[in-house]
Amino acid sequence: MTNHEDATTEDVHTDERPWFGHLLNQIAGRFRSSTQRALQPLGITPPMLRALEALSADQPLTQVQLGIRVAMDRTTVVHLIDRFEELGYAQRCRSAKDRRSHALTLTAEGEAALRKARTLARAVEDEVLASLTPAQRGLLLELLQAVHEPVNCPED
Repeated sequence: MTNHEDATTEDVHTDERPWFGHLLNQIAGRFRSSTQRALQPLGITPPMLRALEALSADQPLTQVQLGIRVAMDRTTVVHLIDRFEELGYAQRCRSAKDRRSHALTLTAEGEAALRKARTLARAVEDEVLASLTPAQRGLLLELLQAVHEPVNCPED
């Protein structure tokens, strides 16, 4: 059988095939550890990169809004924002709309760190996916989005 579309349900579920969950978990682990190492010089972690991207895309955000966008609990978001302030990447000030909330914005240093972090993360992506052609990468992305988006699950 040369065409994957010709595979029957029985073919897909044979004991000889690798388990999808195991493969995805192994690949995700490789991405996480490689990205963690790549981002270390910037003082950030992959979850912090996700938060910087969310903040950059739509600022100002309240701490609660940021937490919802990146699927993090309140306590984690507060620690993350504290770290951003220590690094000079973000600032928080009282929200003009709700004095009980803090509005978060990226600083110029935060925007620069985000640009560097994206470059480093893309280099990791290129390394991990080096065995795929551009067309295969596009297909993989399309398939992963098709599985992820209907579920609308928060990222780890």
